[in-house]
Amino acid sequence: MDLSSGPGRSAEAHLRNVLRGSRGRKRAFIDVPVPVVRRSDRYLFPLNSDYDLFSLGPDSRTAVSLGAPMAMDDVIRANDGGYFGLASKY
Repeated sequence: MDLSSGPGRSAEAHLRNVLRGSRGRKRAFIDVPVPVVRRSDRYLFPLNSDYDLFSLGPDSRTAVSLGAPMAMDDVIRANDGGYFGLASKY
């Protein structure tokens, strides 16, 4: 699977396409290039400097930025492990 965002493709669209391939199954994505799908806060600063870890919320939708409404119910790891919890409370 090509994980590059490519010309004209946003990081959010790429992340949605990667996650859409799971079709309801639980999947882990390892070694996804960080610049492609690095999660960021609502001010577009990276959540972590080492790695990202998150779980889709009940709506099974997400976005790269936590400022997007569809990311609010995700459970995230932020501040290099200093925060674990709902994206909406970060």
